[in-house]
Amino acid sequence: MFIHSTFSDKNVRSEGKHIPKAIDLINSEPKPNLPMLMFISDGSETGGESWIEAQKEYASDLTDAQTIDLDCGHMIHKYRQEQITKEMRAFIESLNGIADSIPARSRHGTRWG
Repeated sequence: MFIHSTFSDKNVRSEGKHIPKAIDLINSEPKPNLPMLMFISDGSETGGESWIEAQKEYASDLTDAQTIDLDCGHMIHKYRQEQITKEMRAFIESLNGIADSIPARSRHGTRWG
């Protein structure tokens, strides 16, 4: 009997194969200089032992990053919709009026904008 799980999905497997290239690409680019809100899962469903530490380390290198720890698996949108919505609305509201102070390179990026 085959039990369907997220990890048996061909798209998820494909994503997993591309993670090393994505990490290399992210690390090869300058870190964005703009406000960022990062939701960090408890690391379950990631298959990586250093998930939380890697996310917090990345955030610590940014000029204006906020992190929110969530006690749920990697698919945070499935588990914490209401909390994410509330936090994102507050974060977006806090950005009112600061868009003009963000350097154009950070807003448009080299590959990201």
